[in-house]
Amino acid sequence: MLMAAVGLPSGDGANRDAAVRGGHGVKFGIAYNTAYHGMDPTRLVALATQAEDCGFESFYLPEHIALYPGARLGAFELASSLAVADPLECLSFVAASISTILLGSGCRPSISCLGDG
Repeated sequence: MLMAAVGLPSGDGANRDAAVRGGHGVKFGIAYNTAYHGMDPTRLVALATQAEDCGFESFYLPEHIALYPGARLGAFELASSLAVADPLECLSFVAASISTILLGSGCRPSISCLGDG
């Protein structure tokens, strides 16, 4: 339904994928946070492969974030010992298993700049 709603061809997946990769319609990506979801390479590869099979355009992992005691994201306090994997190391596992999905690392604004409101 969503594909037809944004003007992409309905029918077989190959036509939809070609339309999305050709710059037509809306493109969707997946952001995977290793601090929240874990760093298991098998899980990363499985999710990226499934995203690619479903026609997602991209798969992103966040960059390292500097955490300090008392760092907060809204109402949640983030432990300074929170493990965040290096995105390039994780994406190297993913790259060996996929063929068309775009891979990248993403940056967030400083947590201290977000404030509570």
